[in-house]
Formats: sequence, structure tokens, C-alpha cells
Amino acid sequence: MLAPLLLLWPMSIAVTYLVAKSIANGPFDRALEADAYVIARQIQPVNGVAELRLPDATRDFLRADNVDSVFFQVLGTRGELVGGDRDMPLPHEDDRPQAGIVEFRDDVLRGNNIRVAYTTVDLPGLAPGRDPESTQPVLVQVAETLDKRSQLANDIIKGVILPQFVILPLAIILVWFGLSRGLAPLHALQSNIRAQRPDDLSPLAGLRMQAEFALRQDVSMDVQRSLEQIATSSEHAARLVTQLLALARAENRATGQIFSRIELTTLARSAVRDWVQAALAKGMDLGYEEPPYPIEVEGNVVMLREMLSNLIDNAIRYTPRGGRITVRVRTKEHDIDTVHLEVEDTGLGIPPAERERVVERFYRILGREGDGSGLGLAIVKEIVTMHGGALAIEDHVYQEAPRLAGTLVRVSLQRVYPSRDKP
Repeated sequence: MLAPLLLLWPMSIAVTYLVAKSIANGPFDRALEADAYVIARQIQPVNGVAELRLPDATRDFLRADNVDSVFFQVLGTRGELVGGDRDMPLPHEDDRPQAGIVEFRDDVLRGNNIRVAYTTVDLPGLAPGRDPESTQPVLVQVAETLDKRSQLANDIIKGVILPQFVILPLAIILVWFGLSRGLAPLHALQSNIRAQRPDDLSPLAGLRMQAEFALRQDVSMDVQRSLEQIATSSEHAARLVTQLLALARAENRATGQIFSRIELTTLARSAVRDWVQAALAKGMDLGYEEPPYPIEVEGNVVMLREMLSNLIDNAIRYTPRGGRITVRVRTKEHDIDTVHLEVEDTGLGIPPAERERVVERFYRILGREGDGSGLGLAIVKEIVTMHGGALAIEDHVYQEAPRLAGTLVRVSLQRVYPSRDKP
């Protein structure tokens, strides 16, 4: 939230520089304009040509500057030098101003950047057209280098920017303090929600229990169907709330990253045991495979168990009755430092084009039957990311059932070793 304030600082410096440059140009441009008019008034026609009658005192006054170099130039109607510096750059033909109007431009003279004020003068008897050889009005130019302007612009910038070194940090502190005070109640509410357990969903659980109790009574078929719908809806709502709480805990890095050494085989075996009854109720073969040695990882035991439970739950929900599900923990010979936790099923499968999207929240494959909420794999993805692991979704590899669709979800984690077991 404080990032915009930090971005405004360089923008403020850039705007201040442009404004300071414009302010610095103002008074010096007016001085150049006055000098141009002074010189223009000293031009007189003499014997059909322009002549500059500039007193020495005036000439010395024009060039009297302790900081900048000052230049001037007067060109006659034929382009001849009437007075001043011969090597001053000329304006473009289309940029020559009307007589008596002073205009400004930036240019370069002798390797120095200069600011030029220039105008034209029409003199009686010297105007273009009256003299067959005349082609243009008398041109008057006065220029100076930019040292004084730069010094003034820098002084303005310093006067504006330096206080910002105090004001901006103070503003950030005040904004942070105000936001912290304002958001404190929301953070407290968020912590309370994340601390809720599925057992605490008493209104939904009570509604389901009441509906199931009413179903055991002698009621009409219409009432029975309504009660069954209430029981099913309350179960789905309770599961959705449970998954939302799990997703919130997975996204809470401060809570989720309380890590410890975990024996992954023991955790996986226990999680599979919790889902045996649900698999048997659908006539499924829920199996478990593990290596003959313990495998440890560094992680949050609650989050990893939640991740595996969501994978098994998804497999049961989207595998037809009589299907097969296998949970395995294993390593590969060429990479024993990475442990793979896999859940493989003979279910409906996930098309390759959908595999990147199924980990998004609330995303469900179109036309896919099932009562899922679209949060299971999103929770898995968050927990895998929290543990610095990798998530892969592939086709199943059951050799005895190659024609069946199915999915293999693989979670890869970094293995840790007890000191005595390091290879």
C-alpha cells in the first residue's frame, strides 16, 4: 500500500525539475528581450544600408556578466554583418518573427548551449522590396549561455526536494500507522476465522443432523425428498466452508511455515487409513505403497495432511464405483534427494489442456459430474508452494488397466536426512 508513495517521489522530482527550469527561464528571457529591443533601437539607415550605432558603454553593459558569456548579432537586409558576433547560428527561415516581436529558441554556439532572443526590424528605406538587392528585414539576435539559469533551477530544486527527504518518510510512517490501526480489527477477525476447526461448524452440522433425524420418521415422499436435499446441501455447504478455511490457512504464510521434521511415510499411512471407509462405501480398492525405509521431509504436518486428504478426496469423488486408487511414497534411483508423494486413480482423468487450470480456485471441468467445489487442487497447489515443492498432473500408469482413464497427481518435496543417515 505504501508503494505508490515511493513511486510519487521520483515523479515529484521530475515535475519539480521541469517547473524549476520554466521558472528560471522567465526572468532571464525577459532580460534578453529587453537587450534585443535596446539593440534594435540603435539601428539606423545610412546611405541605404543598416548601421548599428551602439555606444561603447552600452556595448560593454550588454557583455558585462560575471557568470555567462553574452553574444549579439545584427544582420542587414542582404545578410551582411552589421555588428556583433559573426558566428552566431541563424534561425530557420520559417522561424523568423514579425518586426518588433521577440521570439526565443535554444541553440549551440562554440560548443556551449545558449538561449537566443531574436527579432526583426523594418527601417524606412530598407524594407524588403524597396531595395532590389534586399531580401529580408534586419535581424537582431542576443544570446547568453545557461549557467545562471542552471544555478537558479538547482537552487529551486534543492529548496523543494530537500524537505521531501523529511516529509516523505514522515508521511509513510503516518500512513503505515493509520493503516495498521484501521486494519487491526480485520486482522483479528481473519485470525479468528482461520482458527476455526471443521468441528466448529455447528449450525451446518446441526441442520444436517436434524434433517437425517427427520428422514427416519414416517413422512410423505415429497417431504422425504426435501429432507434429503437439505441434508445433502448442508453437507456440501459444510465441506465448502471447511475447504475455504483450509485455503485461508494455506495462504497464511506466517501460520503455515511453522515447520518441523516429518516422517512422510507415517503421515501418509495415517491419512490413507482415514479414507478407507469412504472408499469401501463406493466399492473402491484404496491401496498404499511405501519404501522399506523411513523418509523425512521438512514441513507443516497439518498442512501436508490437509494436502494429502484433498488429493484422496478428489480421487474418491471422481473415480467410478469399483475403481482403484493408490497412494504411494517413493524416491527415484537417479534422484534420492527428492521424495514423491503420489495419488493415482482409474477415475475420469484430467485432459492435458485442463491441467493448468484445475489448480485455480473454483474451477471445474465443464460437463464433469460430481459434487466438488473446485477448491481441492487449489488448496493442494498453495500447500505445495508453501513447502517449496512441485506439483505435476499426469495420466495414470496402471499396467493392468491401460485402457481406463485416470490421473496421477505427484507432489515432489525435498528430502531431509538424520545426521547419521546422510549419504
